[in-house]
Amino acid sequence: MIPVEIVTTGIGGGEVGASIVRDMTEHIRTETELKEAYNHLSFLNKIYQIYMTEMDIDSIIKDTPHLLQNELALDSIAIYLYDDIQKEIIICNSVGMEDELRKKTTYFT
Repeated sequence: MIPVEIVTTGIGGGEVGASIVRDMTEHIRTETELKEAYNHLSFLNKIYQIYMTEMDIDSIIKDTPHLLQNELALDSIAIYLYDDIQKEIIICNSVGMEDELRKKTTYFT
C-alpha cells in the first residue's frame, strides 16, 4: 500500500472535475526525519539547560545519567572520570547498574 494525497476540484460549475494524486512516501519519510531531528535537539537542549543552570560538576554528574537513561531508553548508564593522580578511570555515578558490577568499579568520592 502506498500513502497518497488526493486533491480534487470541480471545473465549469461542477460538471467536470480534476484530481491530482500524489505519492506521500517521501513526504512522510521527511516528516519522520524532521521529528527525530527535533527530538534530538530537544534532548541536547535539556542537557545544555542542566549544565547552564547547575554549573556544578557534582549536580551535573548526578542529574545527567537519569536524563540519558530516560531519553535514550537505556538499561544502565555510568559516568566515569579519569583521575590523573591515581592514573585510573573512576565511576562518578551510575543508574541501573547491577551491584556486582558496581563493586568491581572504583568510585568517585
